[in-house]
Amino acid sequence: MTLLDRSAPESLRERNIPVLATERLILRAPCFEDARTIAALVNDRRIAENTLRIPHPYGLADAQSFITAANTTGSSEIVFLIATRGGAVIGACGIALFGEEPPEIGYWLGVPFSGARATPPKPCAR
Repeated sequence: MTLLDRSAPESLRERNIPVLATERLILRAPCFEDARTIAALVNDRRIAENTLRIPHPYGLADAQSFITAANTTGSSEIVFLIATRGGAVIGACGIALFGEEPPEIGYWLGVPFSGARATPPKPCAR
């Protein structure tokens, strides 16, 4: 993993969030230009069903609110978007700290990138 920069230049965040890069992926702070992509990926019921705080339906206003709140000074969370080396956003991950409690780690991947099936399997016949 490589630390590319101390902050994403296009980010409007108040905190100094590093850009982390692996051979295949880049973790970076979200920016307002990502809102439409985030909304399109997250607006899938399977994302909401497998995360604690993501509502369904999820629209552009939800994505904009998420970006506005992400990584602000005083927040107990650090949020990264997961992007391919080509720049395509495929998900997000983050760490939240709650006082003396253990940190909470969360993530979501857009369904096209998660290996999830398009339709759930049929139940077994009994």
